[in-house]
Amino acid sequence: MANIVKFEPKKWRQYYSIDLVEGALAQLDFLAVIDSNKVFQSVKTIRNATYRYEKFWLPLAAKYHDKCLAAPLDIEWVWHCHMLCPPIYEKDCMDICKTHVNHKLYSSTERQKRVKESEKLWSKEYPGEPFYTDFSSDDRYGTDASQVSYDILSSSERQAVFYYQVSLPHYKDKRFLKEAALRYRKYLYLKKLNPKEFLVPCYDIDLIWHTHQLNPQAYKADTERLLGRVLNHDDTVNDRSPNSKLIRADSRTRELWYCYIQ
Repeated sequence: MANIVKFEPKKWRQYYSIDLVEGALAQLDFLAVIDSNKVFQSVKTIRNATYRYEKFWLPLAAKYHDKCLAAPLDIEWVWHCHMLCPPIYEKDCMDICKTHVNHKLYSSTERQKRVKESEKLWSKEYPGEPFYTDFSSDDRYGTDASQVSYDILSSSERQAVFYYQVSLPHYKDKRFLKEAALRYRKYLYLKKLNPKEFLVPCYDIDLIWHTHQLNPQAYKADTERLLGRVLNHDDTVNDRSPNSKLIRADSRTRELWYCYIQ
């Protein structure tokens, strides 16, 4: 660390191509709905939704890519979890529908309008398949083979817990989120300088990072431009016992942050 290059905000001012503050607010609204409706997190619902997502939704979203459709909640939750592993998400999209399917975060009001449009297109494309799932029905699709290579069920369990960490009122304060977006910019800068390090973000940074990933085409373009590659997001490291990988990485992240950012 003899030649430390400090963070220069002006050079990284235009580091992302979307509004992450408004996106974070939309994401929080969506997570609140999922948190208050536990049925979306059940094993049966996840299995059925993953099938619907793969066989019906992704092809539909790919066909009408210019509209950037919003999905019914069961599928939207599976989609949400899938996108939080960007390299696998892109690979699976290419395997399933030959294109990197885009997604956008919408406010609650805008999302309602978009879902209605999606329902019309779905009914036209799949007249025998219900747009909204019947939670009381049997596990219709649980045994079908899938081209979705990511473990959506495990991701759902992790992401359901994540909402608790970002549910306090100040997370909806735009001033707080603007500061979080700046801190995320610094986190990316730190990652650029230390590409081999496993860096652990604080929850405010992680919220903004998730928001960025939930706009997959923008995320790919932005991280490739800034880092020379698509930045992966590994949320499987959760062991917080003494001297665990997560604890060691957290300590190392703080050390590097102090050296390069402060």
